[in-house]
Amino acid sequence: MPTPNTLTKETRFISFKDMKVLYDSYGTGDRALVFIHGWTCNRALWAAQEPLYTKYRSILIDLPGHGDSEAPWGIDYNHEFFARAINAILLQEKLKDSVLIGHSLGGPLATMTLRLFPEKVAGIFYVDSFWDIPQAYLTIEERKKLGENLQGDAFFLKTIDSLFVDKNDPDGSIRKAVTDVMVRTPTHVRASVVANSVTHQWRYDDVRNIPAFHIVTSQFSNIDKTWVHHIPQLRVEVWEGSGHFLHMETPQRFNNALVQFLVDNSLLQPV
Repeated sequence: MPTPNTLTKETRFISFKDMKVLYDSYGTGDRALVFIHGWTCNRALWAAQEPLYTKYRSILIDLPGHGDSEAPWGIDYNHEFFARAINAILLQEKLKDSVLIGHSLGGPLATMTLRLFPEKVAGIFYVDSFWDIPQAYLTIEERKKLGENLQGDAFFLKTIDSLFVDKNDPDGSIRKAVTDVMVRTPTHVRASVVANSVTHQWRYDDVRNIPAFHIVTSQFSNIDKTWVHHIPQLRVEVWEGSGHFLHMETPQRFNNALVQFLVDNSLLQPV
């Protein structure tokens, strides 16, 4: 039984490109937090952020091909495709502007949403993310080889294994929860997302003055300076000793940082 002023979940879907895309909606109103998960993940991995999305109007998305959303073959699962799916959800929910929270791959997807639909984005909170995914800097031949390698579970599991810091997950529960989710994402999706040949480049004079904050681990702290040029209000905070899923490792610290970002920039009020 929810306590007073605690928002409850409604699971909904959109039909996008003839596929069902699932998401959870909390509360009502034309502004929201929009949680965008990373590569081969899903909305379930935001569980530790429940104190936020039951307090603020929020949307938690399963990207096309991930989680409970459909994953048809023959789709190029690239950034623009995902961003247009995100926008379709914003339209269905009648959101005028939102704060996008993007973990890992979710960061470039939030940035692409900003590029395509700038009027919808009031701010972005990046979580151990990138200007573009690391694989975007590979040649087409290198990406093709990566796609072939990702067909094998052993290679994929080795990739996953590099994302954790044992001292922050002593019982291995975070590693298990993340791995169980990631291995359930269809193989054709896991390969297409990072090995497709679609690239995007911003015009030099395309600068977006919105509040943006990036919590990053030391592994990804050497960020692309292009990012700061196009989003000059971006502020970066390095969390030393954290693993890639830092929002799961130290949820209270993470949740407090996100709330502070909202307060400092007058972005969204709790319900």
